[in-house]
Amino acid sequence: MLRTTSEHGKLLTVKDGWLVCPYCRNKRLLRVPITAAARGVPVWCAKCKHEIIVDIEQGRSFESRSQ
Repeated sequence: MLRTTSEHGKLLTVKDGWLVCPYCRNKRLLRVPITAAARGVPVWCAKCKHEIIVDIEQGRSFESRSQ
C-alpha cells in the first residue's frame, strides 16, 4: 500500500482502477482512469459515512481534506 505526502496531501490507494477508502478500505469509491485529472472532487463512502475531497492527477489520487 502506497501512502506518501506531496503538495496535494496524502496519496490515496488506487487498486485495479478504483479508489480505496482510507478509513474502511471499501474498494469501490470512484473509478480513476489513468488519464484522469480533477481537483476538489467530493467522494462519499456509503459504508463508513466519510466524505473525502480528492485531487486526481495522472491516475493518482490525493486527499485534499476529509470530513
